[in-house]
Amino acid sequence: MSARSLLSAYLRTQRDLGFDELVFEHDSKIKYLINKVDSNAKSVSDDRAVRGSIDREETAAAGFNSAAQISTKSNFGNTSSASKLSKIKPLDTFNYVKLSAPHSSNIKSLPPHSEKREKLAVLYREAVKCDKCKLSQSRSKVIFGTGSAEGKVLVIGESPLCADDENAGLPFQGEAGELYHRILDRMNLSGGSDVFTTYLQKCRGVDENMFHNDCAVICKSLLDRQIEIIEPKALLVFGQSAANALFNNGDDIEKLRSANHTYKDIPVIVTYSLPLMNKEPNLRTGSWEDLKKILGMVSPK
Repeated sequence: MSARSLLSAYLRTQRDLGFDELVFEHDSKIKYLINKVDSNAKSVSDDRAVRGSIDREETAAAGFNSAAQISTKSNFGNTSSASKLSKIKPLDTFNYVKLSAPHSSNIKSLPPHSEKREKLAVLYREAVKCDKCKLSQSRSKVIFGTGSAEGKVLVIGESPLCADDENAGLPFQGEAGELYHRILDRMNLSGGSDVFTTYLQKCRGVDENMFHNDCAVICKSLLDRQIEIIEPKALLVFGQSAANALFNNGDDIEKLRSANHTYKDIPVIVTYSLPLMNKEPNLRTGSWEDLKKILGMVSPK
């Protein structure tokens, strides 16, 4: 992740949590980041001046072609939920686009002041000081989550997936994040106003086993408080490990997908983890059937 993207991501999550002042923790190298951003911006500006084709360059950088744009617009031209569901393409037919700029669904104006945002901000300040499990000794950041305090859907992943998660302080960065934002687009949900995204395990493991059930169980109390504050209409769980820890069972992913779940009287949909769907794209078609259930839960009747 570039310094510019890293700083931008950090500022967005501070904004979404409702901070009126900047809160930089974990020994962030702010001067380095700012200098890096300034130098990158100058380099881009000079390069554009030499080539003299800004419009074509920005269009290419966005990663879109006219056919993809037309397809997206036609999928969501109708406003009824039934129409949206009937026209959405399965995930395995999507063109894979690697975005080099911050995703459009995260670019939002400052959300309105609310009691829920204040409560999340207080909880965030508690979370970054947590030292209750072994991962607190090795982490660089607690991945608290990002999105709307008024979100209709609370999305729960298993655990931080890569160094980019820790660098940004945000869930679902890297390849998993690219797939996740494509999913939100096709569901016609905004990552900034319709959902709140978090992990069950809030700290990243340093070994190959990224998910540590004993640590996740400790983090579960923090997740419970996030759920109580946000009061979502539905929970969407990506991954067997997260679902097992949430429900305190050992069911395999297929059984978890097929069962009807509730947690704290909120309906829960379980589907494959994002890394697994990137590794095995054929699973995306089945996952899409799971995801459509979420739309039925949160769409106006």
